[in-house]
Amino acid sequence: MRKLTTLLLGATAILAVSPEALAEKPAPPTNVTIDQVNLDNVWSQIEVKVDWAEDRVDAVGASVGNSLTGLADGPVSADVNQHSTGAVETSSYVWTGEVGHEVTSTSSAIANTSVITGKGDTHANVVQTANGPVQAINGLDAVETWATTNNTTAAANVSEVTAKKGVISSFQDQEANSDVFAYANSVTGNVDGFVTNVSTAAGNSATNRNMHSDDAYNGAVQTTAPGTNITAIADVDADITEDVTNAASAAGNQITAENLDANVAVGSDGNETFQFNGAKIEADAFTQVADFSGIASTSANGVGNAVSSHSYGGNTHLDNIQNNAGHVTSTVTLNTNGFSGGTGFASSSAIGNSVSASATDGALGARTEQFNSGNVAARTNVMATHVGSTAATATAIGNAATFSTRANAGGH
Repeated sequence: MRKLTTLLLGATAILAVSPEALAEKPAPPTNVTIDQVNLDNVWSQIEVKVDWAEDRVDAVGASVGNSLTGLADGPVSADVNQHSTGAVETSSYVWTGEVGHEVTSTSSAIANTSVITGKGDTHANVVQTANGPVQAINGLDAVETWATTNNTTAAANVSEVTAKKGVISSFQDQEANSDVFAYANSVTGNVDGFVTNVSTAAGNSATNRNMHSDDAYNGAVQTTAPGTNITAIADVDADITEDVTNAASAAGNQITAENLDANVAVGSDGNETFQFNGAKIEADAFTQVADFSGIASTSANGVGNAVSSHSYGGNTHLDNIQNNAGHVTSTVTLNTNGFSGGTGFASSSAIGNSVSASATDGALGARTEQFNSGNVAARTNVMATHVGSTAATATAIGNAATFSTRANAGGH
């Protein structure tokens, strides 16, 4: 990746007070080199049983093979190397009787995670390799409460780079040779407000964000191994409630780049952007609800490779190659066997390769190559005894590319 050199210009203000009182000392630069190796298993378990709670019940379970969190109030230069071969697993179970407000359970398992935030020029070179299985299982059982939330996440490699008021240049090399499994299961009785159940599984995830900054240059090479599985399952069995949201999302490789008030480039200036997915991708969402008065929404989204690049107040440049060889499947089932007056939504989408790029108040230039050799299938099933209305969709696409530009009518 070509190194970037940026000249930062400061501003001098003349006020009717002493310069010493107003001078803001610039934060010194941060330079770090991190090497992390995890060779054995990492496992956590959480179990909560509460008969009665006046307010709320919250549970959080997390397991991570290698973790880096970098937050600097100045420029940052980081070289990160993370390697995990052990199994990373989280098991959570929450049971409640009567709870006055809300019951939440969050469960996550990640082999390698790197989060870097700088104020000023931010450079990051991140290399991540995951060879062991990653699994997050989260069960929530609530008899009576106002609302429930089950949020479950499993990922092999996660990298996030954020810059404020400076140039961002990042390159992420991620390799997932792991089975990734996320399972969110919610069983609820009488819930006055809402039931939310979300399961997310990913092989490699790279996110780059600039906020009121200069230009952003991003690149990534992401691979998931053939013969591996990336699976997200979301199951809900609800008795009586107002709203239900049940969602499963599974992705082999995903890149997200956003910039506010400046240009964003993905795969340019020597930054290669390439994605290969050989894993089988499966997203499965099943909802059983007896009686709901509002909205019951069930969705499953599976994608082999995904790139999303957007600028707000600048130009967008995208140059990438995607190759999906893994089967991608999404399945949605919505069953309601009571007398419900609400609206049921059920949607499934399965995509081999996906590219999305946009520019607001700026120019857009894009070049992408997409090759899909995996089966892509989307299934949606709705079975209802009595509802106010229903809407169902099933979408399967081998290669999808979406580009858009628009003028800003005022404000971001």
